Amino acid sequence: MAEFAATQATKKDIIKMRDALELEKQNIEVPGNNHDADKLFHLAIAEATQNSVLVDLVESLWERREKSPMWKQLHRHIIDQTYRKQWLVDHEDILLAIQQKKPDAARNAMWRHLENVKDTLLLLSEHQSPNFDGYLFSSNPVQIKI
Repeated sequence: MAEFAATQATKKDIIKMRDALELEKQNIEVPGNNHDADKLFHLAIAEATQNSVLVDLVESLWERREKSPMWKQLHRHIIDQTYRKQWLVDHEDILLAIQQKKPDAARNAMWRHLENVKDTLLLLSEHQSPNFDGYLFSSNPVQIKI
């Protein structure tokens, strides 16, 4: 979607993404697990594609995430919120690529972000538990072209 957004984004879309990042910066300093700005940013990318089906898909995926028992359980154990600063940098890289209308760079920045999220969640999870489903984190199926 980031790749497609880089070909379709309007000035209004860029402003919406910037606003989401500004809110994300403010939320990083607030204790708790407020991920509203994260959601707004990813939704703004979908909206920048100008494709309502993709917007609906992101909304649906986000709703599933918010209702996920695994996601809720993981976030009950996360005290250190510094990982969010790296995710913000990732978001800034994605926005820059979209703003510059560089589809390949946008795709690669999003994949780097998804890998960072995966690695962070693995690090913060109970991966030492015998019940941990590590297959979710076993490999990167997509090769990033840099």
